Amino acid sequence: MLKTTDTIVPSRNAQIQWTHGVYEYGSTKPVSLHDSAEAARTEAHRLTYSPDNLEEHRGEQWPLVQYTSSSRATSSRDGVQLGQVYAIASEKLKPLSTKLKRLATKAAKLGIEPPTWTEVGIVERERQERDGLGVKRFWTQRLTALAVSSTTVAVAGYQFVATLEGFKGEDGEYRNVLRINPSIEDSLIPHEYRERGPVCDHCGTERRRNQTFLVRKAEDGSFLQVGRNCLADFIGGKDSADAARLASYERDLAVALADGEGGGGYASVSMSTSILAFLSTVATHVRNSGWVSRGAARIDGGQATADEVLLRLHPVGAEQEQEAATLAAECPVEERDTAEAEATLEWVRGLDVDTDIGDSDYLWNLYATCSLGTVQPKEAGIVASAVAAYQRHLGKLRQRERQQSLAETSRHIGAKGDKIGTKLTATDKRKGANLLAPIPVTLTRIGGFEGHYGYTWILQLVTTDGSVLKWFSSRNTDSQGESLTEGEDYILTGSIKSHGDYKGVAETSVTRATLTPAAAAK
Repeated sequence: MLKTTDTIVPSRNAQIQWTHGVYEYGSTKPVSLHDSAEAARTEAHRLTYSPDNLEEHRGEQWPLVQYTSSSRATSSRDGVQLGQVYAIASEKLKPLSTKLKRLATKAAKLGIEPPTWTEVGIVERERQERDGLGVKRFWTQRLTALAVSSTTVAVAGYQFVATLEGFKGEDGEYRNVLRINPSIEDSLIPHEYRERGPVCDHCGTERRRNQTFLVRKAEDGSFLQVGRNCLADFIGGKDSADAARLASYERDLAVALADGEGGGGYASVSMSTSILAFLSTVATHVRNSGWVSRGAARIDGGQATADEVLLRLHPVGAEQEQEAATLAAECPVEERDTAEAEATLEWVRGLDVDTDIGDSDYLWNLYATCSLGTVQPKEAGIVASAVAAYQRHLGKLRQRERQQSLAETSRHIGAKGDKIGTKLTATDKRKGANLLAPIPVTLTRIGGFEGHYGYTWILQLVTTDGSVLKWFSSRNTDSQGESLTEGEDYILTGSIKSHGDYKGVAETSVTRATLTPAAAAK
């Protein structure tokens, strides 16, 4: 997936067409598509902050949800479409080409149109990182722009929708992990298939099966669950092995391209880990260096938290063993990490299928995989995300409690045009403005968005008596030039811009404000 800040330098005769999508944080399916990056950023901002989207966009946190604007590009040459463009790291290009050749050979044997791929230019991506002294270093990463064209697999009037991998959890209940084909964006898989046993609708039997396949009839949109051994007979003309390869073809291609974009998963022998030990280690790494999903690692570089933990728990070879020992020494698992892992498991396993999970395939797969007592490398990414999901859940609860408390205490301050801790001009006096004393506040939240004139910071400030002020600022520094910090106390001066209400909380908006650290103001 490309970023809106990426620059593509096309090769000779290649044309690039952009589509800019708005993606919910952690999702691979766009919420909306736009012709320009600015339109996508505007829509992402609207969905994130606009209070009229509370119900539609699960507005229990602030910002309401986290959306990221990402770009999808397609390429053509001399009027011929070459496919979707991917940004491939140089060291990944040769291994990806090898995988694509294998998939092309597989496609030809299966009787479907093989993928094609063409280098169409260079992607320039601005990056930043901190050196050993904590100093930010900015640099430009150059990746290969690779256009890949592939076909959607449909056989005998049916499209492959998902692979269902079933198992019984520690509670004895049967559940399926849904491995949805990447081309499926316009349908919602019926909830019955989340907990449906290993039934084959083709032969009408239920018996022990590790995998079944969900297909959708193009004519009427109906679904069928088909066993692996019956799949060949169902679609006709294939043996069971080829039928299974056909069903997994689109997903195999998507995984190969995701690996090529710079953040493939951890390659390990098949080892299982206690889920409590795994999540305790994840909690340790999140506490020390924050959560990094595999999707974020592919786009932004670095190593995903799940893969870092797998390397630490199951190193392969002397080099990885040394790296694992270093990780264990630098960030040992503490009692608080194990306690957080236990709380995370209790929360996930206690989710209500109807009210908490609802239509979310992500939450369902998280619920299903966490019902087991062990973690396989294949499930590590989603299981590891449980810690971050639990922390977001706690954040929503705290925010809800704060909103309820502030709704009772917050009052509008002054009137429009009043000055806070600054001099009144002759014009201010003619307009009837009042001079208010500087206001002690606590900075409770920092957010922001990218706009036409750069980045705008949204700062929420709360007075000692529980009244809320909001400041849309072009800077994120105090009067001494230091970065603002959530939870710190400041003295506010400025002008009152307007009064409003947000989610039942009275808010006073300020402008031309200055925040002075409370300690420095004494």
